[in-house]
Amino acid sequence: MTETAARLLRDRRALFGTSIVCLLIAAAVLAPLLVQYEPAEQLGHAFQRQPPSAAHPFGTDQVGRDVLSRVLAGVRLSLSIASLSVLLSLSIGTGVGLSAGYFGGLVDTVLMRSVDAALAVPRVLLLLVVLTVLPAGVLGLVIVLGLTSWFGTSRLVRAEVMSLRERDFVIATDALALRSHRILLRHLLPNVAAPVIVAATLG
Repeated sequence: MTETAARLLRDRRALFGTSIVCLLIAAAVLAPLLVQYEPAEQLGHAFQRQPPSAAHPFGTDQVGRDVLSRVLAGVRLSLSIASLSVLLSLSIGTGVGLSAGYFGGLVDTVLMRSVDAALAVPRVLLLLVVLTVLPAGVLGLVIVLGLTSWFGTSRLVRAEVMSLRERDFVIATDALALRSHRILLRHLLPNVAAPVIVAATLG
């Protein structure tokens, strides 16, 4: 962990990008403390944009709403939707990839052919199909994005597990007759965490 932090501090571009992401997260978390107006509150300047000022650092829009309040509200909502949908996607993709890679055989065939079939369908069509079933709103959007974006993660995790399955420590756990769920959660999952974290970051 210390070596990773040292490499990050030496890479100016990575440090700059990390700083921007941290700044956005901090702004989203502290949004109620940074602004004094509600995002939808009309401040009496309808049909007349106000330029940036001390009271409104980003000015106001055409119907008198504070732009900074609306930007921070949008950042908060966007990051919430992105984080929850990626968490759902990674949970499904990691579970499917672990099962397919470890058990192999019929389980692997069924799961991976299902993934291939889903990948063959345009994602826009999948989104429309899922949207017709789920309720509208933020929760529905999170579920839709999560349910339609885990296919790549499952294939990535499966490939890692198939490689790890031939390692001595996994063979030893099989020889000790440990239960499958213990092998998956305690021995294989920590070793596939690195590519999963990369997938989560990109997501």
